[in-house]
Amino acid sequence: MTNHLLLAAFCAIPALAQQPPSAAAYQQAAAVLKGDAAPKHKKKAAPEISGTIESVQLTRQVSLSANAQLALSLSEALQVSGAPPVTGSDGRVLYTYGQGVPTLVCSTLQVCELDLEPGEAIGKDSLDWGDHRFEVAARTAGSGPDQFTYLVMKPTEPFLDTTMTVGTNKRPYYVRLVSTNREHMARIAFSYPEEEAQKRKASEDAKLAEAQREQAEAERLAKLSTDKPLRNWDYKVKLHGRFAAYLRPVKIGDDGIHTHITLSDEARHRGLPVVELSDARGPIPANARWAGNELIIDAVFTHACLVEGVGRKQQRACITNEGMNSDVER
Repeated sequence: MTNHLLLAAFCAIPALAQQPPSAAAYQQAAAVLKGDAAPKHKKKAAPEISGTIESVQLTRQVSLSANAQLALSLSEALQVSGAPPVTGSDGRVLYTYGQGVPTLVCSTLQVCELDLEPGEAIGKDSLDWGDHRFEVAARTAGSGPDQFTYLVMKPTEPFLDTTMTVGTNKRPYYVRLVSTNREHMARIAFSYPEEEAQKRKASEDAKLAEAQREQAEAERLAKLSTDKPLRNWDYKVKLHGRFAAYLRPVKIGDDGIHTHITLSDEARHRGLPVVELSDARGPIPANARWAGNELIIDAVFTHACLVEGVGRKQQRACITNEGMNSDVER
């Protein structure tokens, strides 16, 4: 029985089954029977893999309609179009708003700044960008009407290329953000041709309206004006106040429509008096204008006063028209 078992052990070892058994072979077979050793099989060598890996070209899997392809080509063309940037104030580079997509180039270990227009504020949840390896924060500077919002961008890695949208209370912005190792743009801002044109037009319209108002006033005064000679010189003056002498008119006369009061040079230099006309209601301001040293009142009055100062220091020159009820031709 033992010999049969040894023979079976020999058969279990392929290397031994092909040749006559030796003493060493018997010992190995006996060890297999005892469980002290397993038959040794020659391991096959792992196959070697060699060759080159070629680049893989990715293609769009979603088909686009003709209109979508046209829109895509138009969008790509608009992104590289627009007016070239120019130098602005305070170290800014100015892009023209609405023309192309502005690019802000930042470098690592540096910060870049995007300045918005004064009075422009970023809306709630209106700031988005595609790669958060760019750090973006909103800040404000200035005060009153000069206060403005600016964005600070800081890339944490070089060679990033993403886009950012900003929504404000005036307009939306779309900006490309690029990071490099060394190239760096400190500050960018925008010019607004349409808004500047509107401001210029508003300023011109305001100037035109003022010119028209002045012309209308001149025409009104021209209609009130008359070529009639002064006919009534019958006026009397009474002074009130310690220093009221300088308010005494040099001459007073009227043409039936306007009253002309000529004052001295001293009165002109010391301060123009206010004219008060007297009627049943009491003193009322007069519609008057100055022409050199001559005060022209758009009325013929019975009693009026030239007033300068207030309180106890007030000086007055009161004028009475003695010819109002005379036979002087009007």
